[in-house]
Amino acid sequence: MCFIRKTRKINKQNRARLQKFFFFINTCQLLSLQLHTQLQYEMARDLIKIEDFPEIMDGQKQGPRVGFCGLVVRFYPSRRDYIGMDVTDFTSHPRVCQNQEYYNGGLLLARNELLTIPVKIEALKRIQVSYPGIFGEQYNLAEEYYSASGVLDVHDKLLVVKMTLRTRLYQGFYEPYSYDQEIVDYEYLGNKDRLVVDDLFRNIVSRKEYFSKVSHLAPRLMPAKFLISTGHSSEVSDKVQHLNAISSVPDTKIKSPPHNSQYIHPPDPNTIRSSPTQNLVPDIEHGDFDFCNSSTVGSPEEEQVFTISELKQLDMTIDNKTYMVSCKIIGCFPDDWMYLSGKEMDPKSNTAKDPIIRDLEWIIADANVDERTVLNSENTLSVISPAQDILEFSNYGSVEDFFIGCSGYRKKSNSIFNIPTKLEVRKIEIPINSSTTTVVWSPVESK
Repeated sequence: MCFIRKTRKINKQNRARLQKFFFFINTCQLLSLQLHTQLQYEMARDLIKIEDFPEIMDGQKQGPRVGFCGLVVRFYPSRRDYIGMDVTDFTSHPRVCQNQEYYNGGLLLARNELLTIPVKIEALKRIQVSYPGIFGEQYNLAEEYYSASGVLDVHDKLLVVKMTLRTRLYQGFYEPYSYDQEIVDYEYLGNKDRLVVDDLFRNIVSRKEYFSKVSHLAPRLMPAKFLISTGHSSEVSDKVQHLNAISSVPDTKIKSPPHNSQYIHPPDPNTIRSSPTQNLVPDIEHGDFDFCNSSTVGSPEEEQVFTISELKQLDMTIDNKTYMVSCKIIGCFPDDWMYLSGKEMDPKSNTAKDPIIRDLEWIIADANVDERTVLNSENTLSVISPAQDILEFSNYGSVEDFFIGCSGYRKKSNSIFNIPTKLEVRKIEIPINSSTTTVVWSPVESK
């Protein structure tokens, strides 16, 4: 009996020792992980901005490795088994302009502010592994990308990712490879890197419409000094945000090669335009641009007159129909139509190419809105007049004539704004890049 009691006492002591041992091991592992993270940050290359990317001479395949931190806005299928990851730090570079400009959730990015980085699915998994340590919850990014079966827009996830880039040119533009992708941890940044990330955070916070959609995530990522004066207001501060092109994730798909895309169906007010906005030499001549505005459209196939919220409840199936909507045109982008046509710069020769026309975005609201109405995603919508439609329904016979004469028309068109009207709209496809399209509303124009 005494032997049994002694044996139990020894077993109890052994269990206590084992518990202490495993606690010690776990503590060591945690400290080791924290130390490893800190060393990674300390040994990493200094962060640089897009505008400071090192020059790569023609003929060189690759440039140096650099540190980079940017806001990820979307993922989409790219060449072979690569995934396109579009990021920005809100600075620009003339050799960063492969994709179309980005507009979603109040976030407007010009072509040369949007860096495309080809990554494998492992990069998404690395980002999702680092996500809980910053935001305190799981986010299965890789699974969500596969489920999207096309473009995955993540502008509302506040994925500010730190990585190492191997700078290189692809077809004359920066398309670097990346390594060691993870959500940035501000605590472990050195003083020099904090200056770069501080600018990035300030740019995010200053875009009030966009920031209102991610403000609940910001305290977990950003130091309090960036959040004190924000108030998390959705009130806009600049012309584009004032137009309240409120967003939701666009319906996107991979473009099938010989695909006859007919005019198709409604998206949300996220608009992704298909023509460049930067590197343009604007026309400074003033002339007539008798562009037929949307208040003169004919009768749609369906007699019902929709409100904007009713339109947005329709599915995204291509149906080749037109819909009549009761609305007011409250704004457009670009607001200054001298930027509706211009000449794109050739980054190699630094000379202007032939003129181009860019898409025109109309911001419409329900017909009964007034200055007291709070504009939101229920009562506003963006509709896109593609470049080819603008030329077709203008009085100009060529892009060159349009380039010379379009800039004076914006002032003459003021009479179409803020007037209740009935607008006929249809659904069309426009490209995000060479392999991906999105579906948007477009006005049906008539001469």
